[in-house]
Parts: sequence; structure tokens; C-alpha cells
Amino acid sequence: MSKPLISLIWAEDRNGLIGQNGGLPWHLPEDMAWFRQQTMGKAVLMGRKTFDSIGKPLPGRFNMVQSRGKPELPDDCHLIHCIDEALAVASDHEELVIMGGSEIYRLWLPLAERLYVTHLEHNFTGDAYFPATDRSRWKLLSRQDHQAATGYCYRFCIYNPR
Repeated sequence: MSKPLISLIWAEDRNGLIGQNGGLPWHLPEDMAWFRQQTMGKAVLMGRKTFDSIGKPLPGRFNMVQSRGKPELPDDCHLIHCIDEALAVASDHEELVIMGGSEIYRLWLPLAERLYVTHLEHNFTGDAYFPATDRSRWKLLSRQDHQAATGYCYRFCIYNPR
């Protein structure tokens, strides 16, 4: 049994904001396309609240939902209760991508081996933030700069540990 590469993926504004009322505080189709590109064919893990906000398993991915409880999930979603269980269930996959929310990121961040981050150069309003982390621990692997139709700039970045 092998251990998959553990990655985290998220989008954040200048203040580390990642959510508002269980959804995203912005509408950026380019970010959704980048998210799809980075996660397609991989194992993805989300918290129950994130799953509820999406409402269905993500097609083309091995879906896992981490929860302390026993929520009703579709047959093509795997209920996970802890990190060790997730690693065992995802052992046949090369990469396990953690996709939120805040509490799930907090649990998995110490184990992360790659970060996929969309940095939005704008301040939004919301109620969920990415957990505090030492950004100096990470080195930039790739960066793509873009400008949204709404005028603000954003960039897709991939980081590996230093």
C-alpha cells in the first residue's frame, strides 16, 4: 500500500478569505476550470459542509467526504472519519487533493506536500478563512497571472515544500 501525494487546493482573496455562507464570495469561471484541471482523475477529499454546498460528487474524481458523523452520501462517495482512514482508502491513487473547508484544511495542512492556490488580488466579504500558515515553508513552482473580466487580477500558483 503506497501513500498518495497530499495536496491542498483553494482560492483566496488578499486577506486569506475562502468562503461566504457555505459558498465562494466571488464568481470566477476561470478558477473553476483550473480547479477541474488540477483535480480531474484524482482522489479528492472534502468536509461534509463543503460536500453539502456542492450537493453531489464531482465527476471524474474519486470522492471522499470527511465527517465526524454519519451523513447520508451517494454510493460513489466514500465516508472518511480520520486522516489514516483517508490515506488507506486513497492508497491506489497518486495524489489526494484536499478541497476544503477551513476545518479540513486545518487538519491536513501539516501533511501537505503540494499547494494549488488561486490568489485573487481583491478584498471580498465572507466568513471563512484559510488557516494561518507559515508561507515561507513553501517555494513557488509555477505561476500564471491573469485578469478577470471584472477588472481584478488573479494568479494560479503551485507550491512545493522548501
